[in-house]
Amino acid sequence: MDVKGRESKQNKKPPQQLFSIAALQMTTNKRYGFTASKTLQLAQELYEAKFISYPRTEANYLDENPETKELVKRILKSLGREDLIDTVDRVGKRVFDSSKLTDHYAIIPMKEYDGSLGEDHKKVFELIKNRFIAVFMPPYEYETTKVLLDIKGHTFIATGKVEKALGWRALDRDDDEKDEETTSLPELKENDVVKKLKENLIEDKTKPPARYTESAILAEMKRLNLGTGATRAGIIQTLKERFYVKLEKKALVPTDKGVALIERVRDREFASPEMTSEWEEKLEKIYTERKHKRGYEEFVNAIKSFVIKEIEAMKNTGELSYDKEFAKCPKCGGSIEERPKNYTCKDCGLTVWKEVFGKKLKEKEVRDLLEGKVVQGEGLKSQSGKTFSAGLKLNSESGKVELVFKDREPLGKCQCGGNILES
Repeated sequence: MDVKGRESKQNKKPPQQLFSIAALQMTTNKRYGFTASKTLQLAQELYEAKFISYPRTEANYLDENPETKELVKRILKSLGREDLIDTVDRVGKRVFDSSKLTDHYAIIPMKEYDGSLGEDHKKVFELIKNRFIAVFMPPYEYETTKVLLDIKGHTFIATGKVEKALGWRALDRDDDEKDEETTSLPELKENDVVKKLKENLIEDKTKPPARYTESAILAEMKRLNLGTGATRAGIIQTLKERFYVKLEKKALVPTDKGVALIERVRDREFASPEMTSEWEEKLEKIYTERKHKRGYEEFVNAIKSFVIKEIEAMKNTGELSYDKEFAKCPKCGGSIEERPKNYTCKDCGLTVWKEVFGKKLKEKEVRDLLEGKVVQGEGLKSQSGKTFSAGLKLNSESGKVELVFKDREPLGKCQCGGNILES
């Protein structure tokens, strides 16, 4: 192999912006699998305990007032980072930009977290604290190298990356950057001959787009101007509570009910993201253009008229039709339907909860229980918090999931009211 050319480039990447509520929700979902509503709740509780600033904000910046800069210096001192105080007056509009503020500035720590609320609160606080400190740290510096190689008359490109100075990345991770191995290339110059160790041909197939995580759907909602940082979590939570989507690992998956609804309304004007975005903009203008009560009443009356028209148009479209049955009920033979937190018979009310003894049941395990099979449960939790293993079996008469222990005497009544059975 002959080297046809080599090019190296020095790169600097500035710190990421301070957190808005949307950015915080996306980060906690990627890092910890927190839902948007959980992150909002944790942030609100941190705010009420005076550990962070007001969280329901769309802004990534602080205002340019001298008082704000003095506040930032005091906070840095309280967090043990006096070494960064001089940087506050030099970062400029990358951090302090009043023109890019909404009704509140970005989320920042107000004092060190003392552990009084809980571990999940600590995770959220640490993200906010580290991002706040990181914006005043030096840039991340790295060198990228590209080498052009001639292999049997074909040009191939080899790339390498060497970190020169971590800067802010020593404290704050970049979730938007793909995890890549930091590899370096040897010193090569044009016309060098490189020994080929091996060659192989890789055949692959394209994959369909990944399902939306809450982080991804929040980013898309922000792009389409759907909702605000304070309301997007509630929108997603409502979709889950009404069982239009369900959470599988970190992915949001549409249910049969959700798909049927979209098929029914996809051509209606109110189902258009553009229309919802337009409403959001009109609502915002009532505030920014100072239209006061008159502007609000005109907006609400227009919405009322539109809703009445759409309801009239939808009245005669019939019942929403979709495959509701998950399985047959072992007690009465009726239809077991999946709901957000359980599987329930619509006829006799027999219910199997999706979580029993601290274990989240898989769909196959629920089907096995409904068919009278014993499901092996690992990592079950007692009322005292101790973990244990046992079989799980559905008592179709009582509707309780009971414990089955091998080679043991019955232990009497279970905490859920059912019998603890001997296998």
